[in-house]
Amino acid sequence: MSNPTLENTTKKFSKEYINPYFFLNDDASAITTDFSMLTSIRYDPSLADSNDSSCEFFLFNEHFNRLKFQLAFFKWDIELIREILLQKLIETIDNVKRIELEKLIVNAREKNIDEQYLSSELENQSYKMRVTIDRKGNVTIGASRAVDRPNLMDALVEYVPHQFHHQSKFPQGPQIKESNSNPNLNNDQAENDISIDFTPSFNQFPPDDQNTLSIPAPLPPPAILTYSLYLDTQPTPISMFTSFKTTYRPHYTQARSRALANPNDYSIRQDVIMYNSAGQVMETSIANLAFKRQGKWITPQISSGGLCGVVRQMLITKCLVEEGNVLMKDVQIGEEVLFMNGVVGVARGVVASS
Repeated sequence: MSNPTLENTTKKFSKEYINPYFFLNDDASAITTDFSMLTSIRYDPSLADSNDSSCEFFLFNEHFNRLKFQLAFFKWDIELIREILLQKLIETIDNVKRIELEKLIVNAREKNIDEQYLSSELENQSYKMRVTIDRKGNVTIGASRAVDRPNLMDALVEYVPHQFHHQSKFPQGPQIKESNSNPNLNNDQAENDISIDFTPSFNQFPPDDQNTLSIPAPLPPPAILTYSLYLDTQPTPISMFTSFKTTYRPHYTQARSRALANPNDYSIRQDVIMYNSAGQVMETSIANLAFKRQGKWITPQISSGGLCGVVRQMLITKCLVEEGNVLMKDVQIGEEVLFMNGVVGVARGVVASS
């Protein structure tokens, strides 16, 4: 059964962007570069809905539709079925949790830690699901622990709180801490390791035999996830590999190497702002951006060459950001921006000096 929304989007995207900017559309299937389709989905149990198992996978439908769109553009004759992809994701999560629980139990026994709460702690853990599809239609899914995000929209909530009355959709997550145990991952595989912090997340009330009950002060809100963003020193050519998410990523590696002191260390909250030969901001190596211009949040238009990201599209659909032209010369050191992708949601970015 066809998807009218997807078909209309494909036609509009091809007419307004692909055809004018890429002259390889008719020959996309003949590209010899070795690559796979790629998407990174956040598994977050705090998003669970008893009526829809896909809700735990942040923006699952948007990820699925983008994969379908990319397969159609590159003319890969592969039928991607929603229910099968979802089932593969669920099976991967179940296997990862089982393996991690076994490791936690072994570790707890070695350190004489009570095993009683291990399972419940792991049940609240979020993961980055790295999904690839090769030319033969083989689907490969990997999982790595994702950074804790009590509110996936927190950076946006800070600026437009009236748009978010139903905060319960993004409840407080587990208490976890980051570990820099593997700083040398490739940029399409990078994800910080996360270790569980067994510190209780509640305040203790006074003993019952006290005459007065002292109510503890409310906990401060969690810090908003913030990335330092450095300006690239050279333009990046627009290509189908900047506009579509694939495993072919040398342009991102090169941009990070030019702008970042530790380009391969993804445990550092840093990234590079990339721009095209016309001086237009495109994106970062792992995220879309939005800039505050004349009282509105503006995300670089798709013709700048940046990725058609799922969170970006969701915010546009909800009229929370608008597409526009953002010039590199107008980006200011110290400027705060929205930093968004399918794993962290909407975080904060701050333009930093090199």
